[in-house]
Order: sequence, then structure tokens, then C-alpha cells
Amino acid sequence: MNVPIDGNSPPGKMYNPSGFHQTRGAIQVAGIVTIGAGVPFTALAGTDLNGDGDGGHFPSDRARRNPADPGSAVTRNSERLPAEATVDLRVSRRFPVRDRLILEPIFEVFNLFNRANFIETNNVAPAGIRPSRYARSANSCAPDHRDRRTLPCGCSSDARDAAVGAASRDRGIRSWRCLHAVVAFDTRRKVSTLHASVACDALIVGGGPAGSSCARALVQAGWNVIVLDRARFPRDKVCAGWVTPGVFRLLDLDPAEYRATGLTIQTITGFRTSLIGSRPVETRYPAAVSYAIRRCEFDDFLLRRSGARVLGGTPLTSLERRGDAWIANGDISAHVVVGAGGHFCPVARQLRGGTDDVRPVVAKEAEFPLEPGGSSADGELPELFFCEDLEGYGWCVRKGEYLNIGLGRRDHGDLNPHIDAFMHFLEARGLARRASKVRWHGHAYLASGAGPRPLVDEGVLVAGDAAGLAYPESGEGIRPAVDSGRLAAETLIAADGRIDREGLLPYATELRRRYPEIRATPRPIASIIKALGRRLLRSPAFTRRVLIDRWFLRESN
Repeated sequence: MNVPIDGNSPPGKMYNPSGFHQTRGAIQVAGIVTIGAGVPFTALAGTDLNGDGDGGHFPSDRARRNPADPGSAVTRNSERLPAEATVDLRVSRRFPVRDRLILEPIFEVFNLFNRANFIETNNVAPAGIRPSRYARSANSCAPDHRDRRTLPCGCSSDARDAAVGAASRDRGIRSWRCLHAVVAFDTRRKVSTLHASVACDALIVGGGPAGSSCARALVQAGWNVIVLDRARFPRDKVCAGWVTPGVFRLLDLDPAEYRATGLTIQTITGFRTSLIGSRPVETRYPAAVSYAIRRCEFDDFLLRRSGARVLGGTPLTSLERRGDAWIANGDISAHVVVGAGGHFCPVARQLRGGTDDVRPVVAKEAEFPLEPGGSSADGELPELFFCEDLEGYGWCVRKGEYLNIGLGRRDHGDLNPHIDAFMHFLEARGLARRASKVRWHGHAYLASGAGPRPLVDEGVLVAGDAAGLAYPESGEGIRPAVDSGRLAAETLIAADGRIDREGLLPYATELRRRYPEIRATPRPIASIIKALGRRLLRSPAFTRRVLIDRWFLRESN
């Protein structure tokens, strides 16, 4: 902001910009900046210059440059005090003490930079003091060790001391100069209701497909919903990024409707599958069997479509139960909390009370815009490359002018050697000529069905990757996320206010029915199954009916 504060500013012009910001850790910082032009005044003599016998007091005689020359009298409001500028700062934080009681220490500083700001002056020079010059100048206004930067009545040095000390003041802090900033500590106890600063019916932690699907269903039922996410949308998400027609049906969304928004959507009519380095099996279909999307666009679209209030860039730092409500970050009150923050969801971590017993699938991927000639990949035929030990697979998915490549494994060794080998393989095949030059991002998730993690508790549920629901064969998490998000909302609506653990158990029961826990295959049998699997991957019939239709497209569902 360009604010005129010099001597030509209009009299009394004042600007008061202010602001408020809440940092991480719920620390609130507020500030007020005051900028104003100097106040004009008329310098008076303090003595009887015109000889009318009243002593110069009433009416007051204006000061003269030459006491003997009436023509040297100063004009009305010819003098002006210096411009005013102050900065006031306040820092506070709320600390929950117990139910309905919050302690809020407040630290305040007024006039942070200790600037002398004059807003009033004694414009009458003491009797017997003859003013030398009434305009402010380098000679008459030069600062000295007492910081005399103003001429209250444009008079001599002794007159300045007397006049300034007599009546000028700086916002009431000191007589004429703010020697110290005022610091106030306020430890007043503030009583709040159970709804704290922000109240809602449901707080959903995580704005991905699980969270946005749950939010949309609840909003449509008339619930007041807040979605909290540590990221600001749109944000990047590690995912191959293809969705089946079944996902669009669950979302009540037509692919044509999504395409009409101008967002990226690539029609998929088949797949190429193989062991890494082996001859691929090509499987084609007469119509679209899937769609490739960009998660940064897709997730943002679904979240905006939900109609919920979104608090992006706000991680969940605390969550505690008070009475019949949850209090998040000390100032968000919710009757129920839905954990939908992915594998590392803080709600799921608090619910289980420790680390997972099951090791997750780990993956790395990269998505980047294609340069001319950067890839020979066919957008309608994504390619899947299975590791020789069948403990994971890689992918190459083209999405219009973008390419997504990645590899995930469920063994517990070092993933990096597999990633390096896969990069060189893609570059050699011409599928991704810059595979080793782009940035890869890591990810982890559970893919063993509903079982390893608790799903419900008093007024809380978890959904999507937070519940560990990714399909074990393909690792797909979008469909289970949308499905579980909708199921969570349907359960809450049907519960009709009963949100204790028993009231929410139907959600856990149905989720375990839809996503049964997968047990590890005994090692002696696993080696036989893997040997058979490597042979079956060369079979077009097995590839179509089992690998793609049943495991990847989930047509049996």
C-alpha cells in the first residue's frame, strides 16, 4: 500500500490496515498498523505582541518571525506535526484445561518499534521567549540526544523544551515520547461452550476420495461438515490413476460430465500385461473398461463437488474427547470424526494406539508432462509389468499429454534397486525416455482387507486407506475409498444420533464383509503358486478372465 505521510498529506488522513493469522500449533498472531499524516497547528506567541493590553492570552496572538514586524506573523495551521506510524502486535494461544474451560495467555506489544508519535502539542510559547523561526527546517528541527524532532511552536531551543514538556503527548503512553513499548500479559480464563470456536456435525480428516465421498453424502443429508487436510488442494497424490466405470457409478458421476469440465480423462479399452522383459499379452475390449485421470485434478474436483467446508493446509495436531463431542486442534468441535487421511491418517493412528502389525505395500511413482517423442505408450492400452517373483508390478499409463509410471511391491526389502532397474527398462523400451530424470514420489498402503486396523470407536470411524482397504491383487484404493466413504455416511445417517461404539459397529461388520481380511499364503505353497502364476501370465484366457476382469476391473463385484 502506498500511503502519503509527508507534509503535503490531507489533515487528519489516517490508515489502519490490520490482519489475523493462525499458525501451526494453533498460535494466533494479530497486528494493527496505523499510518497517518501529521496534525496541523497554529503557532502562538504567548506574549502581547499587538499591544492591546490583554497579555497575548485572549485572543491569542500569533507568533511572529520578527516581534516588531506584524507582517511576519505566521498563518493559520502553517505548522504540522511529524507523520504518525505505529505497529501493535498480539500473540495468543488457547490451552484446553478441562471441559468448558480454556486458558488463553495473551502477549501484547503496543508501538512495537518505539517510534515517537505526536498527536497533540502546546502551541503557545512560554512568556518572554521570542520565536526565531516558525517553519520546520534542518536548523530549527535538528534532533539531539533528547530526540527533539518536532518544533511545537517553531521557537528557540529553550522554548521547545518547555512547550514539549508541558503538553505534547504520544497516544497517552508517555508524556511526549514512548521510551518503552507497553507489554501486557493477560492470563484470563475464558469459558467456551462444547462447540469451541468452530462447531460441526462431522469432521472428516482427509480430503481424498474417501473423505469427499463421505462429506458429499452427509451434506446432501443436511449435515454440517468440515473437511480438514494438511495439504492444500489441488495436490499431488502417488497413484497410477485409473478408475473403472464402477467408481463413476459409486460417485453418481458420468465420465462425460467429468470430461466436460476440461479435466484430463483418458479412455482405456484394453491392457498389455507381462513379466518384466517378457513378451506382452494384449487384451482388448469393444468399449471403455476404465479411465485414466490425474489425481491432482480428480481429488480436487470431488472435494469441491462435496459442498463441505474445507480447511486446507491444516494438519490435525490434537484430537480429544470431551463429553459427547470431539475437539480437534483445540478449537473445532464435532459430534463425530471420520478418519480418511490415507495410510498415515492421524485418526487411525490414535484409534489403534500404536503401529501396525502388518507390513504395508510400498510404491514409487512419477507423473509428468510429455515432451514430443517422449513416450511410445498407447493411451488406450496401459501396460502392466509384473516382477519375476510376483511380489509386485510396475505400470506405464498415458493420460493425454501426461505419463504416469511407477512400481509397487509387498516384500519388505529395499525398493530402490527395483525402481532403478524398472527405470532403465522403460527407457530402453521407449515407453518413458526420461524415466531416470524425473522426480519419483513414495507411498505406502495396506492391501490385506479390513482386519489389521480398528474401524470404529466412540464417535469415530475410519475409511479408505486409513482402514487398509486397497485390493490385495491390484493395490487399487480408489474404489474401496469411495465405497467405504459412502458406507460411513450411510451408517451415520441411519444411526440417527447414536454414535457410540455399538451404534457404529454395523459399519465395521459390513466393511469386513465387503473387504474380508486376507491371510498370508504358507511359504511352501506360495512357491508353487508363483511358479504356476508365471506360466498363467502367458495365457490370454487367464489374463482376461482372472487377472483383468476379476482382479483389476473387479467385474465380479
